[in-house]
Amino acid sequence: MSTSLLDETKLARLCREHGVVFAGLFGSRARGEASPDSDVDVLVRFDERRSLIDQARVEREIGEAMGRSVDLVTENALSPHLRDQVEADLEVLVDDEG
Repeated sequence: MSTSLLDETKLARLCREHGVVFAGLFGSRARGEASPDSDVDVLVRFDERRSLIDQARVEREIGEAMGRSVDLVTENALSPHLRDQVEADLEVLVDDEG
């Protein structure tokens, strides 16, 4: 686990409960540079297409359950300018696709 400030097992369980088949932690938490008030950046892939409203609801519910701000980013929404850095940071939490 990248940091004791984050319960990655709980985060993975919450993602699965919301139809996430792939989730990877990236950003300051994955690099071990997070402060206690840092948000949680998670690259996700859902089991089926979700509307933006559904994605926002899932993000809010996971954030509330984790007690911190969570930023869920789908692969399609990921900026091409950030893709290399995200892939370098990526710590896989859920991989239920294969």
